[in-house]
Amino acid sequence: MGQLARRLRARLDAARTVRLAGRRGRQYEITFSWKGAEVRERITFVLRGRREYQLLCRWPADEAEPVACGLLLQSFRLA
Repeated sequence: MGQLARRLRARLDAARTVRLAGRRGRQYEITFSWKGAEVRERITFVLRGRREYQLLCRWPADEAEPVACGLLLQSFRLA
């Protein structure tokens, strides 16, 4: 995540362990400039064996988190 943040010239705002689909995962929130606007991005990673799942939600930094971001995490199921 550190490499991605450096490439995007992003600020790491949060890093935490979360429960997702009954498993532990890691979640990161970063803020960066994209196409001339500040955006906030939440990336959540969860592992199952050798597979890595990545859930991404991005929204304008000056707006509240969209309801859809929370629904994405609640509705995710491992395939």
